[in-house]
Amino acid sequence: MSDDSSEAASPPSPNQAPARPRMRSSVRPQESAAPAAGPAAGPEARPSLIGSGPRQYLLAGEDRPSFDVLKAAFDEELRPADAVERMWADEIVDLEWDLHRLRLTRRTIVENDLVDRLTQKVALSNAALSRHAPAEERLTDGPATLADIRYQARKCVNGDPAGVEYVHGALVVLDMAHEIRSVQAENTEVLMRLEASIHATSRLRDAVIARLYSRRELIADGRVISGRRR
Repeated sequence: MSDDSSEAASPPSPNQAPARPRMRSSVRPQESAAPAAGPAAGPEARPSLIGSGPRQYLLAGEDRPSFDVLKAAFDEELRPADAVERMWADEIVDLEWDLHRLRLTRRTIVENDLVDRLTQKVALSNAALSRHAPAEERLTDGPATLADIRYQARKCVNGDPAGVEYVHGALVVLDMAHEIRSVQAENTEVLMRLEASIHATSRLRDAVIARLYSRRELIADGRVISGRRR
């Protein structure tokens, strides 16, 4: 399965806001009518046209602080100057948050299956050791129940040193890269669908951004006045 190189180096954390895209334009948005000494226009100065607060974007239990950071970053970057730009800015934020959900879903599928695989292998290893190894060589201070083994396996997948030490101690030899490839191979169809959704959503977000800056250039060139072509 292909993936962005930046994601392959460091998968997004569930509590981490999506990276802010860098966007440049030679055309600046229309200046606000507010006095120069006043505060810069921000999210509160031009509220969303489709609702108050983040409820039009967030699902129950989603990370509100990460969303607030994301929306504030886009509002600061785009600085929508009128109702049309505000509408497009809202759509860009919505699409970027959808990308966050899709990437998190992709990571969760691989992570959960990887935890299941490690739990099963550690449980089998512990059972074999209990049957055949001398008493002095058995694991006496590690988790014994399946729930405890799963807990340590999840810690291992998340990079916790104690979990990594326990899983490696139980399995002796562990090729995590091989385990990840095996999980991806077993979930090829669903991961390919997610990849296609991520690609399509990214293209749509970029198209809306391009539309916003293109409109600003048309206004700056005098070819559009109040949204109508001459």
